[in-house]
Amino acid sequence: MTITPGPTPALDKYQIGTQTALITSVDPTAQLGLVDKLTFSHDMTAMNLKDKRASAASYVAALVGIKGGAKMSGIVTYEDIPYWLDGLLGTATPSGSYTRAYAGMLGTCPTRKIFTLVRGQAGPLAHCYGLAGALLTKATFKVSSFAPMTYDLEFGGVGVASDAFVALSDRTQTPVLGNQMSLFIDAVGGTIGATAVASTWFSWELSIDTGAELYGGLGSLYSTSYHETTDKWKVTSKLSLELDATSKAIYDAIIGTSLVQNQVRVKATTGATQILQFDIAGSILKAPDNMGDTNGVLAIDLEYTDIYNTALANYLKVSSTNTIAAMA
Repeated sequence: MTITPGPTPALDKYQIGTQTALITSVDPTAQLGLVDKLTFSHDMTAMNLKDKRASAASYVAALVGIKGGAKMSGIVTYEDIPYWLDGLLGTATPSGSYTRAYAGMLGTCPTRKIFTLVRGQAGPLAHCYGLAGALLTKATFKVSSFAPMTYDLEFGGVGVASDAFVALSDRTQTPVLGNQMSLFIDAVGGTIGATAVASTWFSWELSIDTGAELYGGLGSLYSTSYHETTDKWKVTSKLSLELDATSKAIYDAIIGTSLVQNQVRVKATTGATQILQFDIAGSILKAPDNMGDTNGVLAIDLEYTDIYNTALANYLKVSSTNTIAAMA
């Protein structure tokens, strides 16, 4: 008797395509790299319909709605980060070789990329599934000492269905690493990026909740469009810094009578063609704990909540530079 091994997550692969219509999936055009996990959810609204038939049982059932979703995590790379930024902040047109500029929503809604996400594997239980209409709604980027930057993403979607892989080659992936990071903290009216922070910093986190939601109407089983829920839009940034003269001055201002606001730049680079930069303007709305402990070192944890800054002309700007002319 031949014993056939079961499917293992180690054999999974992940592909992505950009849709032109929300409800219509597309064939993948790129193979994603350094993905840790991608899970799909398929949410059905179905019901047994009660009626008066001299019985407590239902005799008629109906499927009235379908939605999908996904959660995805992995390591941030210079090559793939534009996919997620295009989905969060609107599709960017690259300039030069190749820099894409993004900004927080102001005045008009961003033109987001909508994706088909595909996952599965070959083998004894070969399978492949896709989420159509994958709308990126939330993202968290994190980095800490001696580690790569990671992402956690949440998507809404039209629905999950059986899909098929396209024969695509693995692409070069360059991870964004903690040792490539630099930090700048400037005053509200100053020039962002002018004041480099020499303090030891242990971690940084950026969370973006776009408030985007799928919706549908009569005549369709699926969502047919999406809208921006501006009251839910929120950007927060967290920093952990060693206690020194610089971080102590910020803490002293917080516990004083000042509302502390700053412009914060977090930048990663391995050269002229691989750069990732986040600019955040924020207020510190709650005081940090008085001297936390990070690996036995006194540290101060700061949390910034987005607020419009005149000098930055926004509350969030992101710039990505890589060697890819078009994100297929």
